[in-house]
Amino acid sequence: MVRYDNIKQFIRATLVRTRFVVVSNREPYIHTYSKTGEIQCNQPTSGLVSALDPVLQAARGIWIAHSTGEADAAVVDRNGMVSVPPDSPQYWLKRVWMTPEQEKGYYSGFSNQALWPLCHAAYTRPHFDRKHWQAYQQVNELFADTVQQAVGRSRALVFVQDYHFALLPRLIKQRCPNAIVAHFWHIPWPSPEVLRICPWQREIVWGLLGSDLLGFHLPQYCRNFIAGARALFPQVRTAPGNNLHHQERLTKVRPFPIGIDFEQFDGLSGSEAVERQMKEFRRRYRLPSRIGIGIDRLDYIKGIPARLRAVDRFLEAFPQYRGQFSFVQVAVPSRCDLAPYQELRRTVCNLVKEINRKYQTRDWKPIVLILHNLSLPEVTALYRLADFCLVTSLQDGMNLVAQEFVASRPDDQGVLLLSRFAGAAVFLRDAFLVNPYDIDEIAHHIADALQLEPSEKRRRMRRMRSRVRRRNIFQWTVDVLAAAAECGVAPLGSEEEAVSTSAAL
Repeated sequence: MVRYDNIKQFIRATLVRTRFVVVSNREPYIHTYSKTGEIQCNQPTSGLVSALDPVLQAARGIWIAHSTGEADAAVVDRNGMVSVPPDSPQYWLKRVWMTPEQEKGYYSGFSNQALWPLCHAAYTRPHFDRKHWQAYQQVNELFADTVQQAVGRSRALVFVQDYHFALLPRLIKQRCPNAIVAHFWHIPWPSPEVLRICPWQREIVWGLLGSDLLGFHLPQYCRNFIAGARALFPQVRTAPGNNLHHQERLTKVRPFPIGIDFEQFDGLSGSEAVERQMKEFRRRYRLPSRIGIGIDRLDYIKGIPARLRAVDRFLEAFPQYRGQFSFVQVAVPSRCDLAPYQELRRTVCNLVKEINRKYQTRDWKPIVLILHNLSLPEVTALYRLADFCLVTSLQDGMNLVAQEFVASRPDDQGVLLLSRFAGAAVFLRDAFLVNPYDIDEIAHHIADALQLEPSEKRRRMRRMRSRVRRRNIFQWTVDVLAAAAECGVAPLGSEEEAVSTSAAL
């Protein structure tokens, strides 16, 4: 198992005389003003930040990201850069500012109204708007210019994150000929039949083919991308090992299932802070002896309404658990400016009210709904309290909640009920795998989880904990960067070739 402490040694051996640059939409440090007007620096809770922050520190690299903090501009130099972490600076954070129109079109628009539903089989119709697409192009160009300022013609490894930057790999290769570009796509990649509805599918795939290394969570997503690329560009040839040849260069397409910081959750779960929080949750919400949990962003891909209906069906079918069992649903509001998310919030709130009215008594209600973010100790306390954790994603690139729950159970108890359509289901086979659309199946698996023998819980949990421990976030980081470092720097084909190829198809 790769640990945090191994990262520095790995970087020194791998990134020799190579500038390391990370590009992401979200920044790893945010500067805000306190109530007294003082500037404070916070690090958001993020698995990606936990993984890459030590790499940047060891490599003394540059992290390029969209500025979101109200005090961000007050602390940067004339080049928009600030050294981080604040208490012991080790690398540079280069902030990128957008106009409100660019941010709305690129982020709320194309990224989250077009690409997000396109890539998730949740049957929410993507919204394709040319102005959003133009903003997406502009922002990708803006970030490419920023990378060029940081890298120029020097030898560099540029690690691009996620669906916000599909065009960026090719734009970077055009500007930085000596850079190796790795791109990790953190969400599913759709089948060619689904991809073809996007008016700009060629530009998106062509941009990603600028990568030297293109990573996805699962082999299936790799196969989908390769099939889509070959359908769009017949001159793209496949070679053994999921390699794509095009314009005398190579893009390696590889699966890298992401993990979590296992030791962080495993260690925190036994802390006094978590023990206190467990008692506080029981007191505040008057929780009974048996508890189920769901912890999600409030997103239509998470299958929360069907999950709540399954709890309702469970209480109908197994009335002996009324008064003895409560389900705690944490649903952190997300993308609140978008209509589908506003409608989802109304649906979830109304369902909770309806189910609670149906069953609740003076001293008990079946569902507790928490509509705000929780601290890491609070989340871990819920993981510890739960008899089971219910993950019913309609589709998910990986789903880290499933892994966090497993890592938080050193007692080897607790049962994971996991959607078959979450990436985590590929290797967490000892969970109870459920169809998130089948309410009756979920309801009966809830009963199975509550009735499961402790010895069987222990057997299943130990096997899952072993896998999550082994496939941790630091192993993911090492695997991706080692594969990227092995890529040679290949020249990009001429723009005339690219344009004529696209036009001819």
